[in-house]
Amino acid sequence: MSDADEYLKRVADMKKQRFSKGYISTPPPPTKPSLPMKKKRNRGDSPSEVRAPVAPKVAEAVPAKSPNAVSLFDKYFPGNTLKEATVEVCHAPPEDFVEKTVARFVQWRERIIALRSGVEDIGRFLRNAGYEEAKGFDRAYIDSLITNENWTEAKEELEQFCSHPPNTRKGTAQCIRHILRRKSAQQAPPMFSIVRWHHFIDHYGPEANRYPSVSTLVWISSSSTTAFFTVFTQRLLRSVTQALVVAKSGAVQSAYTEQDFSNTASDEEKEEGSNGKGWLVAQQPLLEDSISDACKGLLVFLRLLMPSVSVEGDRKSSGLGVWLSAALTGLDFPLDPDTDRLAHELFRSACDHVRVLGEWKKVQGNTRGALLLAFPEVGPENKTYTSMDCISREDVLALYTLIVVLAKCFRQNVNHLIPL
Repeated sequence: MSDADEYLKRVADMKKQRFSKGYISTPPPPTKPSLPMKKKRNRGDSPSEVRAPVAPKVAEAVPAKSPNAVSLFDKYFPGNTLKEATVEVCHAPPEDFVEKTVARFVQWRERIIALRSGVEDIGRFLRNAGYEEAKGFDRAYIDSLITNENWTEAKEELEQFCSHPPNTRKGTAQCIRHILRRKSAQQAPPMFSIVRWHHFIDHYGPEANRYPSVSTLVWISSSSTTAFFTVFTQRLLRSVTQALVVAKSGAVQSAYTEQDFSNTASDEEKEEGSNGKGWLVAQQPLLEDSISDACKGLLVFLRLLMPSVSVEGDRKSSGLGVWLSAALTGLDFPLDPDTDRLAHELFRSACDHVRVLGEWKKVQGNTRGALLLAFPEVGPENKTYTSMDCISREDVLALYTLIVVLAKCFRQNVNHLIPL
């Protein structure tokens, strides 16, 4: 008998043995039950015999309806749920202030996006018309580029972002000359450069009592906008540390520490961009020893953030707060890791200062906006921030605005801020 015949015979015998009754006749192997057996009910009368509780079924544990959606305000200011990780409910801004601030911030960003897109379209139109940047914005030259054949195309481009678009060829040429003139007068670095942004702050920034313009954001690239936010935030946080040393001891802290933020700047850029020290730090007035360290840090922070004057009254600062707000309107999201870390640090610092204000005023309760009502509506005309009496309602609103705008860029999850 061959191997094949022997194999077929063996298969036939196994089939006859196992399926002789039309189904598997051999008993299945013993297996343990996968779920525990239900415990028998104890029917004894002894009080010591306690019945074991029965675990509820999964279907019964699910709530009948989904929980209420968390509002934007509750997400950013959960109050007692996070204790020291956030501000208390009574220290948080009113809900209507949060909604209005977010609406304004979104409107600002949309306006900047529209302006950037518009000037790019005008630049593309001028390149197609043969514009040479070296010739500038001479009137006769621009008029020669805007002809009877193409002026309607330029007019349609201007209608996308101009508040008062022109209706004639002459008005279209005049509007384009005005745009080119604003571009040539712009001092902000158009491309990413840490050194040039430090130079811009020293000569055209808040310590020169200058304010940001729309052109500051329109003509710079996305990477330069990131450097804009990076350098201003870095200088604010570093200057607070340096000015706090001056406020306590009168000695100006030197140089640049290793922990200072650079955001991919080279070693030469770090050294050159950080040597200049403004008068806000150098002329920081001494603060009384009776003021706590937390209150001293708050006063120094507000002096740098808000418009202020020197003790002698000969110098004025526009404050870094308005510059940070301008940078945030043009910042691209999501942020890179270094800028993200810097924004987190600024957010936590602002929340800490709000908490210090609430503890100083001893504001308690569950009423949102109670901290705001604890301060006078109008403060001194020229603030030096040498005492807590200089703080008024506008300072609290500035901290609230910074918190809400940063919170719009981030969502808060337990003790961590996660970028949207």
